[in-house]
Amino acid sequence: MNRVILELRALSKYYISEHAVVVGLNSVDLSFRVGEFVAVTGESGSGKSTLAHVLAGILPYENGELLIDGSPTSHYDGADWEAYRRDKISFISQNYGILEGLSVGENVTSALRILGFSPEEAKKQAEEILHRVDLFELRHRLAAKLSSGQKQRLSIARALAKPASVLIADEPTGNLDRENSEKVIRLLADAARDRLVILITHEFEEVAAYATRRLTLSDGKVITDAPLREPNVPEKRKTDTKRRPPKHLSFFTARLQLSMRPVWCTVMLLFLTLTAFAVFAFWGTFITHLDDTYTYYYNNTAFRNGNELRVVVMRSDKGDMTDEDAAQLAALSHVEQVERYGYVTDITLAYREDMDYEIRYTVINIAPPSSLSPIYETKKSITLLGDHAFLQTVPYPVSAEFLTAGRMPEDFFECVVSDSLYSLGDTVTVFLQDSKNWRSEEYIEAELTVVGLTETGSGLYVSDTLAAAVTTAVRDGASYLCVPNPEIPYSDSSTPFFRYPERCANKYYSFNDPSPLISFYPTADNSSSFRLTPDPVSPFTETLSTADKYIEVAPEIFETMVRSGYGDQMSLTVAAYAYAERVINAAQRAGYIAVSPYILGATRQNPELAEERMNTLTICMFAAAVILLLEILLLRVLFGAESNSFQLLSNIGLTSNPAVRSVWLQTFFFAFLGQLLAVGIVALCWAAGVDRIIYVVQYLPPRFIALLSLLHFLQAAIGAAWAAHAMRRTVFPFAAGYSDIDSADKEA
Repeated sequence: MNRVILELRALSKYYISEHAVVVGLNSVDLSFRVGEFVAVTGESGSGKSTLAHVLAGILPYENGELLIDGSPTSHYDGADWEAYRRDKISFISQNYGILEGLSVGENVTSALRILGFSPEEAKKQAEEILHRVDLFELRHRLAAKLSSGQKQRLSIARALAKPASVLIADEPTGNLDRENSEKVIRLLADAARDRLVILITHEFEEVAAYATRRLTLSDGKVITDAPLREPNVPEKRKTDTKRRPPKHLSFFTARLQLSMRPVWCTVMLLFLTLTAFAVFAFWGTFITHLDDTYTYYYNNTAFRNGNELRVVVMRSDKGDMTDEDAAQLAALSHVEQVERYGYVTDITLAYREDMDYEIRYTVINIAPPSSLSPIYETKKSITLLGDHAFLQTVPYPVSAEFLTAGRMPEDFFECVVSDSLYSLGDTVTVFLQDSKNWRSEEYIEAELTVVGLTETGSGLYVSDTLAAAVTTAVRDGASYLCVPNPEIPYSDSSTPFFRYPERCANKYYSFNDPSPLISFYPTADNSSSFRLTPDPVSPFTETLSTADKYIEVAPEIFETMVRSGYGDQMSLTVAAYAYAERVINAAQRAGYIAVSPYILGATRQNPELAEERMNTLTICMFAAAVILLLEILLLRVLFGAESNSFQLLSNIGLTSNPAVRSVWLQTFFFAFLGQLLAVGIVALCWAAGVDRIIYVVQYLPPRFIALLSLLHFLQAAIGAAWAAHAMRRTVFPFAAGYSDIDSADKEA
């Protein structure tokens, strides 16, 4: 006698909600044997589908007992039921239950792969089954393009391919014409040779010629249980030697889901790309605005030049900077150039009339008071209009492309210009002013000859000789510049070694002890005249008027005065203000003292800019919170749209753990791809010159970029966790300990 494989003892199933209880099965006692072909009939709502779903392990039961091969199941947990569905049950649903995004062959092989078959064996068995159901020629066709009869036969092929002892078909002919219905019934009858087949049907006549037993249900109770013919004697089933415990099933499930839902994949990818870009844009903007330096007025007490790209560097021992220092600083990341003569970058340079300076002419009477006739003279005065430009030398290190024409400046009164208004050989009148050390009306006027042209930067680039003279004068508190003149002989005794230029060309001076440094000091009455002396207590005094701004000296004396030439500081130009802090830190790690004049000079806040900054921070925080909620919510919705395919895979035999892990894998896969595409969007914004994006990229160091990436992954993980929880509740009710009364609406 055929063995009993399933047995129900006073089994009851209820659909429970807060407001009602619906009876699905009411104290049903039944047993089923291998080899039977059982037809279950009854009116709509009689409990036929409920019986099928309970026997299939898809729905839980409340009372009684279900025995499988004589073993009770009342103690089963979610994992037990999942193993039962995977190993014991093949289920065919009324709506075909196929994966329409896959091909015919993939529908069958996927079921076998979930059971642990190798790809090769799964393909081999799938082809054998497809031959039996006349679908082999269509094995590469997309399942969605099959006819109704072909879809149902594919559903049966997948169920037959699965080596399960029980095959349950829930109204498989409900949507088929008579010819296709007959084909389906014959296939199911043939399957009953070596397994239990339970068929739920409204039309008993379709199966009457094949069924070995008929059950009739009404209101959840069995009203008839009639044997029709002897059950089939089960054939000995071939031992399965190819099946192995499933490995990497989470990855397989994730790939399966992705391959059959291209539109869903596109939407998911675009969504996570946008959220990745939004996280970068809003959180990046928030982080950059934590630096409130730009909301302050610049105080030029310490440094006249408060350019935000400037970093001032000194040696830790406060000694003079050298060529080695310049080379080491130029090698720092994000440093575009080094101004070796760091002091000159605080010297105001005015060379554009009506922009940097203006000329005024005043007519005055110079006649003595006793004269009866006035004597008029036109007096020219220069007014500097502010710190529009500062002195600079040729950038270090100089590139081969720096000059577009001409040569580098070598003489004291030579320059290279980047202004298109000038040509080689032109003379440029410049005014130099040290606002920190000189009085406001003091300046040095010079006539510089253009010897080179460049398209790099802006303004004028002067010679190292002029920069060294300015550096020495600034360091020693002088308002005069020494000019080396090879025509002046050098002697360490009484031979003159310096002179006034031009109108005082023949007036030489010498000292008994030419000190290693010549200093200039203001007169006691702080008038517009200065005196020249080798030291403050020297008996020698010579008054110079403000018209005399240069003193020519022997080259040897000039070299003695400028010493190393660079002074004790250099100025770096960084690629962007966003890199300033990183350059400062790098310089400090290299053993230097480094400061940003722009940051150092931020002493008094601008209320309007401060308010604007707070508004930006608030908007970024609000936008980031909205993005977080949208990402979590839409991930839940997007994976909710996949619940049907997960349900189909569950009916095939997929268990909850790999299904849940596949949700995580898909989420992180798209989050990763989304971040890569977001990088592409950022690159496009960079190329298009979007200032805010460029600034955020520059400002955030790599570790902050990594943190934003992790933040995006974290947001995606929260959404994935919610989606996985919801999927577990709806698709794997046993695992979630959950049942829903809405399922009763689906029962017939």
